[in-house]
Amino acid sequence: MKAQRRADGGTHLAWFFLAWGCTVYQPNLLSDRAGSSSGGTTAGAGEAGSGGGKLAAAGSAGTANESGSASGGAGRGGSGDAGESSASAGTETAGDGGEVACVSETPAEFCTRLGKDCGPVDGTDNCGNAVVAADCGSCSGFEKCGGGDEESVCGTLTDPALGGTATASSVMYNHEDGSKGFDLDITTKWFAGDGNALGWLAYQFPGTTSHVVKSYSVTSGNDVPTRDPADWELQGSDDGTTWVTVDQRAAQAFAARRQTNSYTCANTTPYNWYRLLVTANSGGTSLQLSELVLYAN
Repeated sequence: MKAQRRADGGTHLAWFFLAWGCTVYQPNLLSDRAGSSSGGTTAGAGEAGSGGGKLAAAGSAGTANESGSASGGAGRGGSGDAGESSASAGTETAGDGGEVACVSETPAEFCTRLGKDCGPVDGTDNCGNAVVAADCGSCSGFEKCGGGDEESVCGTLTDPALGGTATASSVMYNHEDGSKGFDLDITTKWFAGDGNALGWLAYQFPGTTSHVVKSYSVTSGNDVPTRDPADWELQGSDDGTTWVTVDQRAAQAFAARRQTNSYTCANTTPYNWYRLLVTANSGGTSLQLSELVLYAN
Protein backbone atom coordinates (compact mmCIF):
# COMPACT_ATOMS: atom_id res chain seq x y z
CA MET A 1 0.00 0.00 0.00
CA LYS A 2 1.30 3.40 -0.83
CA ALA A 3 0.28 6.70 0.80
CA GLN A 4 1.27 10.23 -0.11
CA ARG A 5 1.02 13.41 1.94
CA ARG A 6 2.23 16.94 1.73
CA ALA A 7 3.65 18.94 4.64
CA ASP A 8 5.60 22.23 4.87
CA GLY A 9 5.73 22.58 1.16
CA GLY A 10 7.48 19.28 0.51
CA THR A 11 6.39 15.86 -0.44
CA HIS A 12 7.47 12.93 1.68
CA LEU A 13 6.99 9.44 0.43
CA ALA A 14 6.74 6.66 2.97
CA TRP A 15 6.44 3.04 2.18
CA PHE A 16 4.91 0.66 4.63
CA PHE A 17 4.89 -3.02 4.18
CA LEU A 18 2.47 -4.85 6.37
CA ALA A 19 1.94 -8.53 6.75
CA TRP A 20 -1.66 -9.08 7.59
CA GLY A 21 -2.29 -11.22 10.78
CA CYS A 22 1.33 -11.54 12.12
CA THR A 23 4.29 -9.47 13.20
CA VAL A 24 7.88 -10.62 12.43
CA TYR A 25 10.69 -9.73 14.86
CA GLN A 26 13.83 -11.17 16.53
CA PRO A 27 13.76 -11.18 20.38
CA ASN A 28 17.55 -11.07 20.66
CA LEU A 29 17.62 -7.86 18.71
CA LEU A 30 15.18 -6.34 21.16
CA SER A 31 17.37 -7.52 24.02
CA ASP A 32 20.44 -6.04 22.40
CA ARG A 33 18.69 -2.73 22.12
CA ALA A 34 17.60 -2.85 25.76
CA GLY A 35 21.11 -3.75 26.91
CA SER A 36 22.77 -1.09 24.82
CA SER A 37 20.54 1.65 26.11
CA SER A 38 21.33 0.67 29.70
CA GLY A 39 25.10 0.18 29.37
CA GLY A 40 25.55 -3.65 28.99
CA THR A 41 24.21 -6.76 27.33
CA THR A 42 22.67 -9.60 29.32
CA ALA A 43 23.50 -12.19 26.69
CA GLY A 44 27.08 -11.03 26.42
CA ALA A 45 27.58 -11.13 30.16
CA GLY A 46 26.07 -14.60 30.29
CA GLU A 47 28.48 -15.84 27.65
CA ALA A 48 31.43 -14.36 29.49
CA GLY A 49 30.44 -15.93 32.81
CA SER A 50 29.84 -19.31 31.21
CA GLY A 51 33.15 -19.30 29.40
CA GLY A 52 35.18 -18.23 32.43
CA GLY A 53 33.68 -20.10 35.33
CA LYS A 54 32.06 -23.09 33.58
CA LEU A 55 28.99 -22.46 35.72
CA ALA A 56 25.69 -21.12 34.42
CA ALA A 57 25.36 -19.01 37.57
CA ALA A 58 28.48 -17.04 36.64
CA GLY A 59 26.60 -15.40 33.77
CA SER A 60 24.29 -13.66 36.18
CA ALA A 61 27.14 -11.35 37.10
CA GLY A 62 26.50 -9.39 33.88
CA THR A 63 23.21 -7.50 34.40
CA ALA A 64 21.39 -5.05 32.16
CA ASN A 65 22.39 -1.76 33.82
CA GLU A 66 24.89 0.99 33.38
CA SER A 67 27.66 -1.07 34.98
CA GLY A 68 26.89 -4.10 32.80
CA SER A 69 30.36 -4.25 31.27
CA ALA A 70 32.08 -4.28 34.66
CA SER A 71 29.71 -6.91 35.99
CA GLY A 72 30.29 -9.01 32.92
CA GLY A 73 34.02 -8.82 33.55
CA ALA A 74 33.51 -10.10 37.05
CA GLY A 75 31.58 -13.02 35.60
CA ARG A 76 34.48 -13.86 33.28
CA GLY A 77 37.17 -13.66 35.91
CA GLY A 78 35.90 -14.04 39.46
CA SER A 79 33.07 -16.45 38.79
CA GLY A 80 35.29 -18.61 36.57
CA ASP A 81 37.92 -19.03 39.29
CA ALA A 82 35.25 -19.90 41.81
CA GLY A 83 33.91 -22.62 39.51
CA GLU A 84 37.33 -24.20 39.08
CA SER A 85 38.01 -24.13 42.85
CA SER A 86 34.71 -25.85 43.51
CA ALA A 87 35.59 -28.64 41.09
CA SER A 88 39.02 -29.10 42.69
CA ALA A 89 37.49 -29.40 46.13
CA GLY A 90 35.22 -32.22 44.94
CA THR A 91 38.19 -34.14 43.58
CA GLU A 92 40.07 -33.88 46.88
CA THR A 93 37.06 -35.24 48.75
CA ALA A 94 37.18 -38.38 46.63
CA GLY A 95 40.94 -38.71 47.14
CA ASP A 96 44.12 -37.36 45.54
CA GLY A 97 43.95 -37.50 41.78
CA GLY A 98 40.28 -38.56 41.91
CA GLU A 99 41.15 -42.04 43.26
CA VAL A 100 38.81 -43.85 45.62
CA ALA A 101 40.07 -43.78 49.23
CA CYS A 102 41.45 -47.11 50.59
CA VAL A 103 39.16 -48.99 52.98
CA SER A 104 41.11 -50.77 55.73
CA GLU A 105 40.51 -54.49 56.15
CA THR A 106 38.95 -55.94 59.32
CA PRO A 107 41.15 -57.66 61.94
CA ALA A 108 39.83 -61.03 60.73
CA GLU A 109 40.75 -60.18 57.12
CA PHE A 110 44.16 -58.95 58.27
CA CYS A 111 44.84 -62.25 60.10
CA THR A 112 43.63 -64.36 57.17
CA ARG A 113 45.80 -62.47 54.69
CA LEU A 114 48.88 -63.09 56.86
CA GLY A 115 47.95 -66.74 57.46
CA LYS A 116 47.68 -66.26 61.24
CA ASP A 117 44.96 -67.86 63.36
CA CYS A 118 45.85 -67.16 66.99
CA GLY A 119 47.26 -64.60 69.41
CA PRO A 120 47.98 -60.88 69.02
CA VAL A 121 49.63 -60.02 65.70
CA ASP A 122 51.40 -56.83 64.61
CA GLY A 123 51.85 -55.78 61.02
CA THR A 124 50.66 -53.50 58.22
CA ASP A 125 47.15 -53.59 56.81
CA ASN A 126 46.11 -53.47 53.16
CA CYS A 127 46.18 -49.65 53.18
CA GLY A 128 49.70 -49.45 54.59
CA ASN A 129 48.57 -48.52 58.11
CA ALA A 130 50.33 -49.98 61.16
CA VAL A 131 48.37 -52.67 63.02
CA VAL A 132 49.23 -53.40 66.66
CA ALA A 133 48.10 -56.55 68.51
CA ALA A 134 45.28 -57.58 66.18
CA ASP A 135 43.31 -60.41 67.82
CA CYS A 136 43.74 -63.43 65.55
CA GLY A 137 41.81 -65.82 67.82
CA SER A 138 42.67 -68.82 69.96
CA CYS A 139 43.39 -72.51 69.46
CA SER A 140 41.22 -75.48 70.37
CA GLY A 141 41.87 -79.06 71.36
CA PHE A 142 45.51 -80.04 71.84
CA GLU A 143 46.77 -77.31 69.54
CA LYS A 144 48.64 -74.32 70.94
CA CYS A 145 49.42 -70.94 69.42
CA GLY A 146 52.83 -71.33 67.82
CA GLY A 147 53.00 -74.90 69.10
CA GLY A 148 53.83 -76.22 65.66
CA ASP A 149 56.98 -74.08 65.46
CA GLU A 150 55.25 -71.32 63.45
CA GLU A 151 54.48 -68.02 65.15
CA SER A 152 50.79 -67.14 65.67
CA VAL A 153 49.61 -70.38 64.03
CA CYS A 154 47.78 -73.14 65.94
CA GLY A 155 49.50 -76.51 65.95
CA THR A 156 51.59 -79.20 67.66
CA LEU A 157 54.91 -80.79 66.78
CA THR A 158 53.45 -84.28 67.15
CA ASP A 159 50.46 -83.89 64.86
CA PRO A 160 50.12 -87.23 62.99
CA ALA A 161 49.41 -85.28 59.78
CA LEU A 162 53.00 -84.02 59.87
CA GLY A 163 54.45 -87.52 59.89
CA GLY A 164 56.78 -89.02 62.48
CA THR A 165 57.23 -92.34 64.22
CA ALA A 166 55.95 -93.42 67.65
CA THR A 167 57.53 -96.23 69.66
CA ALA A 168 57.08 -97.57 73.21
CA SER A 169 58.98 -99.69 75.71
CA SER A 170 56.18 -102.29 75.76
CA VAL A 171 52.68 -102.82 74.34
CA MET A 172 49.96 -105.22 75.45
CA TYR A 173 47.35 -104.70 72.71
CA ASN A 174 47.75 -103.51 69.12
CA HIS A 175 44.88 -101.04 69.51
CA GLU A 176 46.71 -99.51 72.50
CA ASP A 177 50.20 -99.27 71.04
CA GLY A 178 52.57 -96.28 71.16
CA SER A 179 50.93 -94.46 68.23
CA LYS A 180 47.75 -94.04 70.31
CA GLY A 181 49.73 -91.78 72.64
CA PHE A 182 50.30 -89.32 69.75
CA ASP A 183 46.99 -89.34 67.85
CA LEU A 184 45.54 -86.20 69.55
CA ASP A 185 42.54 -88.28 70.62
CA ILE A 186 41.78 -88.62 74.35
CA THR A 187 39.48 -91.59 73.76
CA THR A 188 42.50 -93.77 72.90
CA LYS A 189 45.58 -94.58 75.03
CA TRP A 190 48.96 -96.23 75.23
CA PHE A 191 48.87 -99.17 77.67
CA ALA A 192 52.26 -100.64 78.64
CA GLY A 193 50.59 -103.89 79.71
CA ASP A 194 50.01 -105.83 82.90
CA GLY A 195 53.08 -105.99 85.15
CA ASN A 196 54.80 -103.07 83.35
CA ALA A 197 54.64 -100.30 85.93
CA LEU A 198 57.52 -98.36 84.32
CA GLY A 199 58.48 -97.64 80.74
CA TRP A 200 58.88 -95.00 78.04
CA LEU A 201 56.96 -93.52 75.12
CA ALA A 202 59.02 -91.97 72.28
CA TYR A 203 58.50 -89.91 69.11
CA GLN A 204 60.88 -89.34 66.19
CA PHE A 205 60.27 -86.41 63.81
CA PRO A 206 60.29 -87.19 60.06
CA GLY A 207 63.73 -87.70 58.49
CA THR A 208 66.36 -85.46 60.02
CA THR A 209 63.88 -82.80 61.17
CA SER A 210 64.70 -81.41 64.60
CA HIS A 211 62.68 -79.15 66.91
CA VAL A 212 63.26 -77.27 70.14
CA VAL A 213 60.53 -78.55 72.46
CA LYS A 214 59.71 -75.89 75.05
CA SER A 215 56.46 -77.23 76.43
CA TYR A 216 54.45 -80.45 76.51
CA SER A 217 51.32 -82.01 78.00
CA VAL A 218 50.43 -85.38 79.45
CA THR A 219 46.85 -86.73 79.58
CA SER A 220 45.78 -89.50 81.95
CA GLY A 221 44.01 -92.66 80.78
CA ASN A 222 40.34 -93.52 80.89
CA ASP A 223 40.49 -95.81 83.95
CA VAL A 224 42.57 -97.14 86.89
CA PRO A 225 44.18 -93.95 88.37
CA THR A 226 47.05 -95.97 89.87
CA ARG A 227 48.34 -96.56 86.32
CA ASP A 228 48.98 -92.82 85.86
CA PRO A 229 52.62 -91.71 85.54
CA ALA A 230 53.90 -89.84 88.63
CA ASP A 231 57.68 -89.34 88.18
CA TRP A 232 59.34 -88.89 84.79
CA GLU A 233 62.00 -87.27 82.64
CA LEU A 234 61.43 -85.71 79.22
CA GLN A 235 64.51 -86.51 77.16
CA GLY A 236 65.86 -85.54 73.75
CA SER A 237 68.19 -87.36 71.37
CA ASP A 238 69.80 -87.01 67.96
CA ASP A 239 70.19 -90.74 67.32
CA GLY A 240 67.67 -92.53 69.55
CA THR A 241 70.48 -93.97 71.64
CA THR A 242 72.06 -91.15 73.63
CA TRP A 243 69.49 -89.17 75.63
CA VAL A 244 69.63 -85.77 77.30
CA THR A 245 67.11 -84.78 80.01
CA VAL A 246 65.35 -81.51 79.12
CA ASP A 247 62.72 -81.59 81.92
CA GLN A 248 62.10 -83.62 85.07
CA ARG A 249 58.97 -83.96 87.25
CA ALA A 250 58.10 -85.84 90.45
CA ALA A 251 54.92 -86.65 92.40
CA GLN A 252 52.57 -85.59 89.63
CA ALA A 253 48.84 -86.20 90.07
CA PHE A 254 45.85 -86.12 87.70
CA ALA A 255 42.59 -84.82 89.14
CA ALA A 256 40.35 -86.81 86.78
CA ARG A 257 40.24 -89.39 84.03
CA ARG A 258 41.46 -88.03 80.70
CA GLN A 259 42.83 -85.02 82.54
CA THR A 260 45.50 -82.98 80.72
CA ASN A 261 48.41 -81.44 82.66
CA SER A 262 50.70 -78.98 80.88
CA TYR A 263 54.40 -78.30 81.50
CA THR A 264 57.17 -76.02 80.25
CA CYS A 265 60.89 -76.68 80.02
CA ALA A 266 64.02 -74.59 79.56
CA ASN A 267 65.21 -76.53 76.52
CA THR A 268 67.11 -74.59 73.83
CA THR A 269 68.44 -77.52 71.78
CA PRO A 270 66.65 -79.04 68.78
CA TYR A 271 66.36 -82.83 68.81
CA ASN A 272 65.14 -85.38 66.30
CA TRP A 273 63.88 -87.71 69.05
CA TYR A 274 61.99 -87.10 72.31
CA ARG A 275 60.72 -89.55 74.89
CA LEU A 276 58.89 -89.55 78.22
CA LEU A 277 60.78 -91.89 80.53
CA VAL A 278 58.46 -92.83 83.44
CA THR A 279 60.41 -93.71 86.58
CA ALA A 280 57.38 -94.17 88.88
CA ASN A 281 53.62 -94.53 88.46
CA SER A 282 50.83 -93.79 90.94
CA GLY A 283 51.09 -97.09 92.78
CA GLY A 284 49.68 -99.63 90.32
CA THR A 285 51.23 -102.63 88.63
CA SER A 286 50.76 -101.22 85.12
CA LEU A 287 51.41 -97.98 83.25
CA GLN A 288 49.21 -96.05 80.84
CA LEU A 289 48.52 -92.56 79.45
CA SER A 290 46.18 -91.18 76.87
CA GLU A 291 48.27 -88.46 75.18
CA LEU A 292 51.79 -87.04 75.10
CA VAL A 293 51.89 -83.81 73.07
CA LEU A 294 55.06 -81.84 72.28
CA TYR A 295 55.10 -78.11 71.47
CA ALA A 296 57.62 -75.62 70.18
CA ASN A 297 56.65 -72.93 72.71
